[in-house]
Amino acid sequence: MNALIPMSGGNNSYTSVSGQKIGGALAKQANQAQQELAIRSDLAVSTENAAAFHASVAMTNTVSLFRMAQAGVADIPEAAGLVAPILQGYAHGAVRRMQQY
Repeated sequence: MNALIPMSGGNNSYTSVSGQKIGGALAKQANQAQQELAIRSDLAVSTENAAAFHASVAMTNTVSLFRMAQAGVADIPEAAGLVAPILQGYAHGAVRRMQQY
């Protein structure tokens, strides 16, 4: 919990939890700390959204490739031994790429 509460009237004054008014350099420092926290929060949200997007794309691609492989193997059953490692390789590669985010 934040120990400083911004006072009405601008970013230059704060009130501590104990009710003391704080201004000047300490108020500036508190304002900067709040801005840094907001930036870190925004970065965390963006990182989470990127990870979810990459997971969604990887799952969609894996399912699409699997369906294509099923159709191909239905036409040419001998291809099954060649297709399975390709699908596994894609899926493992997608997991590695997602872990970078």
